[in-house]
Amino acid sequence: MTPEEEEARWPEHAKLKRASSRAERQAIGDFVTWLYSEKGYHLATYDDGGWAESVPTSTDDLIAQFYGVDLTAFNAEKADMLTYIREFYAKENESS
Repeated sequence: MTPEEEEARWPEHAKLKRASSRAERQAIGDFVTWLYSEKGYHLATYDDGGWAESVPTSTDDLIAQFYGVDLTAFNAEKADMLTYIREFYAKENESS
C-alpha cells in the first residue's frame, strides 16, 4: 500500500501524523497525566451558578480534540489497520 493509499484509507491517522510528532504527543500526554496524578489538578467548567463541574475526559480525548482528530473514527481506523495487517500476513504465510 502506498502512503497515498494509507492516507486515503486512514485519514484521521494521517491528520494526526501531519499535525505533530509522536514525541510531541507523548510529551503532552505525560504532562496531562502529571497534572492529574502528581498535582491533583482536574479539568472543570463552571455552571451558570458559578459551581465547578468536573469534565470527565481522557488524555487521549484531549489530545485528539487539540489536533482536531475524531477519536471515534481514529479508533475505527485502528481496528481496520489491525484487520489489514492480519490479512496481509495471512496471505504472506499462504504463499510461503
